[in-house]
Amino acid sequence: MLPPFLANQAADQALSNIEIAKLGKAATGYVYAGQRWPIGAAFCVDRSGLFLTADCVIPQDSRSQPITVVLDPGGKNPHRLSARLVRYDQNLNLALLRVEKQGKLPSLRLGTSEGLKELAEFVALGFSSWDPTSAGPLEYPPST
Repeated sequence: MLPPFLANQAADQALSNIEIAKLGKAATGYVYAGQRWPIGAAFCVDRSGLFLTADCVIPQDSRSQPITVVLDPGGKNPHRLSARLVRYDQNLNLALLRVEKQGKLPSLRLGTSEGLKELAEFVALGFSSWDPTSAGPLEYPPST
Protein backbone atom coordinates (compact mmCIF):
# COMPACT_ATOMS: atom_id res chain seq x y z
CA MET A 1 0.00 0.00 0.00
CA LEU A 2 1.23 3.52 -0.78
CA PRO A 3 1.16 6.55 1.50
CA PRO A 4 -1.95 8.69 0.96
CA PHE A 5 -0.36 11.35 -1.23
CA LEU A 6 1.21 8.78 -3.54
CA ALA A 7 -1.78 6.46 -3.48
CA ASN A 8 -4.00 9.09 -5.12
CA GLN A 9 -1.36 9.93 -7.71
CA ALA A 10 -0.58 6.29 -8.43
CA ALA A 11 -4.28 5.46 -8.86
CA ASP A 12 -4.54 8.16 -11.52
CA GLN A 13 -1.33 7.24 -13.31
CA ALA A 14 -0.65 3.56 -12.45
CA LEU A 15 2.97 4.25 -11.46
CA SER A 16 5.49 1.51 -10.76
CA ASN A 17 7.42 1.53 -7.46
CA ILE A 18 10.48 2.79 -9.33
CA GLU A 19 8.49 5.67 -10.85
CA ILE A 20 7.03 6.49 -7.43
CA ALA A 21 10.51 6.57 -5.90
CA LYS A 22 11.83 8.82 -8.68
CA LEU A 23 8.90 11.21 -8.36
CA GLY A 24 9.17 11.28 -4.58
CA LYS A 25 12.90 11.91 -4.68
CA ALA A 26 12.52 14.70 -7.26
CA ALA A 27 9.81 16.45 -5.21
CA THR A 28 11.61 16.25 -1.84
CA GLY A 29 14.25 18.70 -0.66
CA TYR A 30 16.33 19.78 2.30
CA VAL A 31 15.23 22.89 4.19
CA TYR A 32 17.61 25.51 5.56
CA ALA A 33 15.90 28.14 7.73
CA GLY A 34 18.28 30.60 9.34
CA GLN A 35 21.06 28.07 9.88
CA ARG A 36 24.02 26.72 7.94
CA TRP A 37 22.87 23.10 8.03
CA PRO A 38 19.65 21.49 6.83
CA ILE A 39 17.40 20.52 9.70
CA GLY A 40 14.50 18.97 7.87
CA ALA A 41 12.88 17.98 4.63
CA ALA A 42 9.95 19.36 2.65
CA PHE A 43 8.07 18.04 -0.33
CA CYS A 44 6.43 19.91 -3.17
CA VAL A 45 2.65 19.67 -3.02
CA ASP A 46 1.91 22.01 -5.92
CA ARG A 47 3.87 22.48 -9.15
CA SER A 48 3.72 26.26 -8.70
CA GLY A 49 6.21 25.93 -5.83
CA LEU A 50 4.34 25.13 -2.61
CA PHE A 51 6.28 22.89 -0.21
CA LEU A 52 5.01 21.22 2.96
CA THR A 53 7.30 20.66 5.92
CA ALA A 54 7.09 20.30 9.69
CA ASP A 55 6.63 23.54 11.61
CA CYS A 56 9.54 22.58 13.89
CA VAL A 57 11.87 22.75 10.84
CA ILE A 58 11.36 26.53 10.77
CA PRO A 59 12.54 27.75 14.21
CA GLN A 60 10.42 30.57 15.66
CA ASP A 61 13.41 32.90 15.79
CA SER A 62 14.11 32.20 12.08
CA ARG A 63 10.63 32.76 10.63
CA SER A 64 11.60 36.11 9.10
CA GLN A 65 15.06 34.97 7.94
CA PRO A 66 15.84 33.59 4.47
CA ILE A 67 14.70 30.03 3.85
CA THR A 68 16.30 27.77 1.24
CA VAL A 69 14.96 24.51 -0.18
CA VAL A 70 17.55 22.34 -1.95
CA LEU A 71 16.24 19.86 -4.51
CA ASP A 72 18.44 16.95 -5.59
CA PRO A 73 20.86 17.36 -2.67
CA GLY A 74 23.85 15.09 -3.07
CA GLY A 75 23.03 14.69 -6.76
CA LYS A 76 24.82 15.98 -9.83
CA ASN A 77 22.66 19.11 -10.05
CA PRO A 78 21.45 20.36 -6.64
CA HIS A 79 19.02 23.26 -7.03
CA ARG A 80 18.97 25.93 -4.30
CA LEU A 81 15.59 27.68 -4.27
CA SER A 82 14.76 30.75 -2.19
CA ALA A 83 11.57 30.27 -0.20
CA ARG A 84 9.32 32.16 2.15
CA LEU A 85 7.04 30.99 4.91
CA VAL A 86 3.42 31.27 3.75
CA ARG A 87 1.61 29.76 6.72
CA TYR A 88 2.28 27.58 9.74
CA ASP A 89 0.35 25.73 12.42
CA GLN A 90 2.21 24.82 15.59
CA ASN A 91 -0.58 22.53 16.82
CA LEU A 92 -0.49 20.42 13.64
CA ASN A 93 3.31 20.89 13.30
CA LEU A 94 2.94 21.89 9.65
CA ALA A 95 4.46 24.74 7.65
CA LEU A 96 3.79 25.77 4.07
CA LEU A 97 6.61 27.33 2.04
CA ARG A 98 6.57 28.96 -1.39
CA VAL A 99 9.74 28.81 -3.48
CA GLU A 100 10.68 31.40 -6.05
CA LYS A 101 11.05 29.26 -9.16
CA GLN A 102 10.25 29.66 -12.81
CA GLY A 103 8.50 26.72 -14.41
CA LYS A 104 6.74 23.70 -12.99
CA LEU A 105 8.26 21.59 -10.22
CA PRO A 106 7.76 17.87 -9.62
CA SER A 107 5.04 17.52 -6.99
CA LEU A 108 3.25 14.97 -4.84
CA ARG A 109 -0.49 15.26 -4.45
CA LEU A 110 -1.94 15.21 -0.93
CA GLY A 111 -4.44 12.48 -0.21
CA THR A 112 -6.37 10.96 2.66
CA SER A 113 -5.76 8.14 5.08
CA GLU A 114 -8.89 6.29 3.95
CA GLY A 115 -8.17 2.66 3.27
CA LEU A 116 -4.95 2.56 5.32
CA LYS A 117 -4.77 -0.33 7.76
CA GLU A 118 -2.39 -1.44 10.47
CA LEU A 119 0.70 -3.18 9.04
CA ALA A 120 -0.01 -1.89 5.53
CA GLU A 121 3.00 -1.63 3.24
CA PHE A 122 4.06 1.93 2.40
CA VAL A 123 6.83 3.96 0.81
CA ALA A 124 8.64 6.50 3.01
CA LEU A 125 10.33 9.55 1.52
CA GLY A 126 12.86 11.87 3.11
CA PHE A 127 16.45 12.07 4.18
CA SER A 128 18.41 9.93 6.58
CA SER A 129 19.96 11.49 9.66
CA TRP A 130 22.88 13.66 8.75
CA ASP A 131 25.90 14.77 10.74
CA PRO A 132 26.71 18.41 9.82
CA THR A 133 30.41 17.74 10.47
CA SER A 134 30.43 15.29 7.55
CA ALA A 135 29.97 17.94 4.87
CA GLY A 136 30.46 21.64 4.36
CA PRO A 137 27.57 24.10 4.17
CA LEU A 138 27.42 23.81 0.36
CA GLU A 139 27.77 20.04 0.31
CA TYR A 140 24.70 17.88 0.61
CA PRO A 141 24.22 14.34 1.84
CA PRO A 142 22.52 11.95 -0.56
CA SER A 143 18.78 11.51 -0.43
CA THR A 144 17.40 8.08 0.41
